[in-house]
Amino acid sequence: MSSGFGSWFDMKSKEGTNVAGWKMPYVVEMALYPLLVAQAVLTPFVNEWFGFPVGLLINSFYGCFLMHFFLVPWVQKLFNFWLLPKPSEAKKINHIGVVLCLIYLGIIAYVYVKFLYNLNLWG
Repeated sequence: MSSGFGSWFDMKSKEGTNVAGWKMPYVVEMALYPLLVAQAVLTPFVNEWFGFPVGLLINSFYGCFLMHFFLVPWVQKLFNFWLLPKPSEAKKINHIGVVLCLIYLGIIAYVYVKFLYNLNLWG
């Protein structure tokens, strides 16, 4: 296995190429970042009830489940054009995909900062 994320990206293009290893962390980040913020917003009581170490364990446990079965597959489908581009278009598609990843993460960060901090959830 060439990457720690390899089992999530066991897919091949029609031409038989695999997902490039450098793209895997981008996809995982696009699934993980919204999950972590959602956990901070929706389940702060877990840390309050059980303390931070156990709360982190609980959030990690169900977070891994959501990542594996729902979030990473959803982001893969959304970015499949970039993960497995046609070899003739790979360079152009790779640039477009990275820009779209950064835009996606930027929009999510903006929404969280603009709206959730205005709700004064963190004191």
